[in-house]
Formats: sequence, C-alpha cells, structure tokens
Amino acid sequence: MPSPFWALSVSPEEELREPCSPWNSRAYLRQSPRASVQTSTPSTASWGLAAPLWVPWRLRLPSRRLIFTLSGLFSVDHFAGGLVAQSLVSLWFFTKCGIKLESIALIFFGSNLIAAVSLWVAAKLSNRIGLINTMVITHIPASVMLIAIPFLPKAGMAASFWLVRSFFGQMDVPTRQPYTMAVVGPNERSPMAGVNSATMSVTGTVSPSVATALWNIGATSIPFVSCGVLKISYDLALWFMFRKVKPPEKARRVARAGAGDSRG
Repeated sequence: MPSPFWALSVSPEEELREPCSPWNSRAYLRQSPRASVQTSTPSTASWGLAAPLWVPWRLRLPSRRLIFTLSGLFSVDHFAGGLVAQSLVSLWFFTKCGIKLESIALIFFGSNLIAAVSLWVAAKLSNRIGLINTMVITHIPASVMLIAIPFLPKAGMAASFWLVRSFFGQMDVPTRQPYTMAVVGPNERSPMAGVNSATMSVTGTVSPSVATALWNIGATSIPFVSCGVLKISYDLALWFMFRKVKPPEKARRVARAGAGDSRG
C-alpha cells in the first residue's frame, strides 16, 4: 500500500540527482541547517504578510495597558447589564406589578424602539460634547432610574421609568465602539476588539445566574440596585480615567485649531 505521504518522499536516485534542491527535503535539510530552520518555521514576511503584533501568551502592543483597562471597565458594565436581563424584568413586572403579558410585550416593544432611536441621538450628541461625555452623561440618569424602579408604588410609574431608562441606557453603545477603535493604532484595533469581546462574553455569562439566584431567595430588588450602582461606578471610573485621553485624530484637529488661533 503506498504511503499517504508519497508526495513528500524522495527516492535515492532523486536525492543524488538534486542533492541541494529545496524540494529534496532530506538532502536539503541535512546540508543546510539554516535552511532547515527557515523551512520548518516560515516567517510571515516570506508570504507578504506583516508580523503578528500579539500572540496568545504575550501581548506585544504599545497600548496593552490601555486595552486591558478599557476592557476591564466594559466588562463591569456588561456584568451589571446582565443582572437585569429582559426575561427577569418581564417576570418582575408580571409578579410584582401584576401587569398582563400582553402589556409587558408592549412595554418591551416600546423600550427597544426607543433604544433604537437613542442610537441616532447619541451619534449627534457625541459630535457636540465628545464620546466620553456622551457615554457618562447619558448613562448615569439611566442607572438612577433603574435603582428607583423596584421602589415605585405604581406599575405605571415603573413602566414609564423603564421606557425612559431605555432611551438613555443604550446611548453609550454607538459611542463606545468608535472610541475604542480611535484611541489605539490601526494595527492594535483587532486585539482591542478581541479582548473587549472576550472579557464581556465571560462576565455576561455569569451575571444572569447571579440575578436568578437572588430572585430565588426573594431578593428581587437587589439586581436592579446592584446594576445601577455598578453602572454608576463604571461611568465615574471611565470619566475620571479617560476624560483627557483623546483620539489622535481629534487631538491633531484641536492642535491645528489652536495653532490657527495663535497665528490669528
């Protein structure tokens, strides 16, 4: 039976005929140690590709501290958001407020529609006050409303607060993504996106289980309060740590504008 590696084998006659040919693997590797190293571990430059900036065991990036700091902050926000998953919130409206399932469906339909509109508003607002300010200023009121929802006396007030919270609670999504891509270099954007996605995926899978455990012991208001407190802490930390970290393009525009004013 022929060997499955027949294409890689070389006969003795071929070895004598072409002793140093790269296709003659046994003779070529035996006579040229440097060639054997290059053949066994080809570099990406030989294929016209740029050398990788990071490997799984070592992140070789100039902005690695910035990447991990932002990813840690965003993972806290994602963990907090998982505490108030729509399934648990709908169960809370049904059991605690006595709202019918048809009305709950309308509430979530309206909240998702309002959240979609807020994405467009966030893009316009960020052009005026900046990306970080848009994320923080709009997020804190949403978190305060979330904390107040379980303590409201009427179901209509709780539903109204949820709708208003939906407008402000998602305005950080369209501003977060361009900010994370703008504060790092072009070669660092893929690692930034990868680390952010990995950390948020891990934390997002834990928080619904925590919220369910709290619900089972009767602490139905704790997920709302914990989510709001964690999100406010995240917003304040983000603002204090990154309010002066501007994207390079914006920093250059501000510098050119300042130079023009000084010349004028």
